[in-house]
Amino acid sequence: MNLNNCRALVTGGGGGLGRYILELLAAEGVNVAVAYNSSLERAEEAAEVVKAAGHKVYCVELSLTDDESIKSGVEEAVKQLGGLDILINNAGIGGGMPFEDFTAEELDKQLAVNIRGPFLLSRIAAPHLKKSGKGRIVNVGSVIGLSSAVSEPSIGPVLSKSCVIPLTRYLAAALAPEVLVNCVAPGLMENTLMSGGASEEYVQKWRDMSVLRQTTSHADVAAQIIQFCKSDTITGQTLVIDGGIHFH
Repeated sequence: MNLNNCRALVTGGGGGLGRYILELLAAEGVNVAVAYNSSLERAEEAAEVVKAAGHKVYCVELSLTDDESIKSGVEEAVKQLGGLDILINNAGIGGGMPFEDFTAEELDKQLAVNIRGPFLLSRIAAPHLKKSGKGRIVNVGSVIGLSSAVSEPSIGPVLSKSCVIPLTRYLAAALAPEVLVNCVAPGLMENTLMSGGASEEYVQKWRDMSVLRQTTSHADVAAQIIQFCKSDTITGQTLVIDGGIHFH
């Protein structure tokens, strides 16, 4: 699919990976609604790359833990863009801690942002995506739910992010044939909101587990997200991008 003049809603657009996604969308000629929750300033700063490329860009307030905010955020994006072709569920939260310290409240929070939010956002956006005739959803999961080597001690992200993969398969079947739905499952990406609090020891652990001895490239993940948007015959798939951790 040619993405020129397509209309995309991107959650977490102001984060580390989000900025790479916006840059590549802008290069493809896409008009974008950047969804933000806590920082309008960060979203506006990230949106500049789309504006500089000469395309329409809007910042839309949207909290993944608030059903009404999700609904109003989608409605605002559709209003500003004149429709919706692409949804990129990029926003997420982490927070690893030993099992005995992990509370039910923290679990509820991570499940709400990482899986319930993308599900509800996809459901509300679906009629607009179907109407466009070019509907695409790309979810950002994580390799952390696929390998025991990287799961400890992050029980919250393991449970919530691993659910993104079956959600992707479900949505691909439920929204076919009008909407294609795929997922990327990155390893640790440095300098993101999710990894910002990680110790150097933890980051080095990821490098050591990778056969390439490096953490995951933001640019590689963003490029695959764009490729899924451009594809006409790929749906229900998850691509692991982790430097080869899954080979161990």
